Amino acid sequence: MLYLIIRSLLIIVNLVLFFSFFVIFFLVNKYGTRSVFIKKDPKYLPDVSIVIPTRNEEMIIEERLKNILKLDYPTNLLEVIFVDASNDRTPEIIKEYKLNYPYLKLLKQERDGFNNALNQGYSSAKGEIIIKSDCDAFPLHDSVRNIVGNFSDQRIGAASGVYYFNSQKNSGIESLFRDVQTKVKMTEAFFHSSLISHGGFGAYRKELIPKLPQEITADDIELVINVVKKGYRAIIDPSVKVRNPSPEDFSERRKQLDRRAAGVIRVILKNFRMIFNPRFGKFGLITMPMEFFILIAAPILLLIDLILLFLFGFYQPIVGVSLAVLIGFVIISSFFSNFSRMLVDTFISCFRGLFMSFTGKKTWEKEKEENRQELLGSVPEA
Repeated sequence: MLYLIIRSLLIIVNLVLFFSFFVIFFLVNKYGTRSVFIKKDPKYLPDVSIVIPTRNEEMIIEERLKNILKLDYPTNLLEVIFVDASNDRTPEIIKEYKLNYPYLKLLKQERDGFNNALNQGYSSAKGEIIIKSDCDAFPLHDSVRNIVGNFSDQRIGAASGVYYFNSQKNSGIESLFRDVQTKVKMTEAFFHSSLISHGGFGAYRKELIPKLPQEITADDIELVINVVKKGYRAIIDPSVKVRNPSPEDFSERRKQLDRRAAGVIRVILKNFRMIFNPRFGKFGLITMPMEFFILIAAPILLLIDLILLFLFGFYQPIVGVSLAVLIGFVIISSFFSNFSRMLVDTFISCFRGLFMSFTGKKTWEKEKEENRQELLGSVPEA
């Protein structure tokens, strides 16, 4: 009797996994490289505010300031707001640049917490379009003009760019992961909106930005959800390229993936009623189910699948032996194949993220010093 139950559950779980992965693969393969059809006007030049929280960025702040000064956007329509909580020379360096560039502004952070810094910057911003950026995000020179052009279409409430990697990094696991993730995001944006945006460089209509609760750990995802609920779209613009540090250290990458997965999962669970909800159009019917399956359902089902296969192996020894060989092959191949390692990493991050999603608050996470130095050595020309 137990054998029949295990076999039936095994068949059901694998059918669900196969069908869901097939649908996602089909959609991403067909629509993952297609541009979003919108009325983008490159001559659209509204007032823009860039909000950048900073904390002890002495090592990188000057290069970031130089990057900002090279941005191709009228300075009379631009303000850059640094919300600072540093105890090093970061504010002094910003003040030095402010003397010659008055559109640079410096605010001392009033309340602890990353989201409080964002809230302070957003409330102080005068721009019609607000770009949230990180200090270690280096957009190319035309990024502001390109990303703002999307808002000439009144249906667009949020827009985000894609990660830029130098040639020497293009063969790495991080680049491969970002390429796959970008195709998923482009697929979602093609139909309506992408849930996951570029957290280091995303633009939003100011009137659509809510006050961020301090417990939210994926602030950009929270903003996208609010944009969609207000009846707008959140899209990905591949012409907007941004350089970010790429963690090569395994433990550092593991922490980043786990932390990011936990934040996104928390927002999905908080907005669970949007899944398969036609009220939110294709975002509710495609984007939310896709992200729910990838980040939550698939890891749980795969774990159940492994447990059932081990149990099934007690009744069918050949199954147990085959499973052991398969697991061994996956583990070994992850040492030689970036693609295999990416899949293993993603599965582990999603599974760990499920546990982490119920705990933790927004913190100021810093890259290791060597990653910051690597970034400084490969900043693209703005």
